[in-house]
Amino acid sequence: ILIVVICLCIYFAYFYVADENDSYTSEYLAKEDDKYITLNDFTAHYIVKGEGEPLVLIHGGGSWLFSYRNNMEELSKYYKVYAVDMPGHGYTTSNTKVKYDLDTYADFLKEFLDSQKISKARIVGHSWGGGWALYFTEKYPQMVSQLALLDSSGLDRPDQSEWKYFEYPMIGEIISKCINKNNTKNSLKNMFVDQSMITDLYVEEIYTPLSYQDNRKAQVLAQRNLNWKITEENVEKVTQSTLIIFGDKDCYFDKKYQDELHSKLQKSKLIVIENTSHMPHEEKYEYIDSLLLEFFRENK
Repeated sequence: ILIVVICLCIYFAYFYVADENDSYTSEYLAKEDDKYITLNDFTAHYIVKGEGEPLVLIHGGGSWLFSYRNNMEELSKYYKVYAVDMPGHGYTTSNTKVKYDLDTYADFLKEFLDSQKISKARIVGHSWGGGWALYFTEKYPQMVSQLALLDSSGLDRPDQSEWKYFEYPMIGEIISKCINKNNTKNSLKNMFVDQSMITDLYVEEIYTPLSYQDNRKAQVLAQRNLNWKITEENVEKVTQSTLIIFGDKDCYFDKKYQDELHSKLQKSKLIVIENTSHMPHEEKYEYIDSLLLEFFRENK
């Protein structure tokens, strides 16, 4: 019986192909002029709006540029806003086998910016996206003028979320195959205080690209290969003015974590948003837009 169980686990983890949500076509993208560009290792999916100095929006893990749908309209009145699906997320696809480590994300972002002829930009990053933005700033400091981190990763602390199980061989692969619409919805409920935001349409938009085979694999590999020890070791070298925004009811990080990040960054400002969980730029997007615009104007 034990041998049979082990064989079934191996099959499910490494050979079974989970269903993709191919019955849904994004209603959001149907209304947007989204674009694709072929880079060395990826075909990047992105949206660009507005005119002026570049502002780049980086979504969090398990999400995609859809997360900034309500922010782009206001921000694009003042900046040329780029929202891009990062490797292993959304509708960006890989052209080769990659590690999904910090260098994967930093080098992808540099190549994307180079393709858009952007030599320097303001960057906003949420959750993992904040950690990727922070590492990008450490690796390519000349390309970042200002930085905003929303409920951001970046410090080397034990992961207390459900994502930590992706770190275990075979178990992570099995869990990734079990991602479905229902448990995606349950996970999203933890990220919002206002539960009315978790509509069926919202779940469809988040779950659909998350269900793709390559993206399932990427979540596992990223959890295993993103080494936040590297970002923490170099965070004090970051000289760009940085805004840290934190929801006081965040389901992944506590206030102590954000206080530490604030204390380690040379030129940072911390703003705590009350009665808000892990998605402040979605849950209170108008307020977050105003904070970002004010910070960018006053901290050049």
